[in-house]
Amino acid sequence: MEFQDELRFTAKQKGKIYKKFMKVVKARDSMMIDKSLYEFLHVYSGFIAHYNLHGFRDYYRHLKGIIEMLEELLLHHFEWGAGSYTDIGNALKEIAREALPGIRIEEEAKIKQRELATLQALAAKHGYRVGLEEDAPCAVQPELQTMEVPSIQAKKRKREAFCEGQLLLKL
Repeated sequence: MEFQDELRFTAKQKGKIYKKFMKVVKARDSMMIDKSLYEFLHVYSGFIAHYNLHGFRDYYRHLKGIIEMLEELLLHHFEWGAGSYTDIGNALKEIAREALPGIRIEEEAKIKQRELATLQALAAKHGYRVGLEEDAPCAVQPELQTMEVPSIQAKKRKREAFCEGQLLLKL
């Protein structure tokens, strides 16, 4: 990647910012943001400073924060101040555009994993086991896919099958 010298950033400094940003995004780790990247992002890219480098790192520390940082970066123009930073700005935007889809998928998977762990804990609390079986047939198999549920209207037990999404509730 080739950058132009500007009043406040040389091409070499921009190259270092680019490499550091790429490392942060690849590692999904805001703790890797150094002072030069932080200064560029909050002074020349319009990011909120979050008080200091430590506050900035902390704000973007989770995967959701990395996603927010990349999405916000895509909104900036890099055309203000004493120079035009479109070269480095466009390079960082390209990193963001390429990385965002995969990072969003990772975040969705982590959310699903956390939610399923919560579901399993709640089911266990009430005497049920919950499992996810990818290839489960969508036909009712009482020993795998049914749960006894009290029927308020008929005052008797009713069997309900849980099939959608292959969620299996086991007694």
